[in-house]
Amino acid sequence: MNPAAVAVDVVRRGTAEPETFRLRLTQTWLHEPDHGWRCAAGHAGPRLAG
Repeated sequence: MNPAAVAVDVVRRGTAEPETFRLRLTQTWLHEPDHGWRCAAGHAGPRLAG
């Protein structure tokens, strides 16, 4: 099983055609009793084919 999620992002720059990027996404979450869940760190990349 691969523990990383895949994020898909569509980027539009000016009048150019939109580009779609697929990236593996990992995040580290911490639970703080007074504040609930918080994302402490995240990373996306490298770009996946397709």
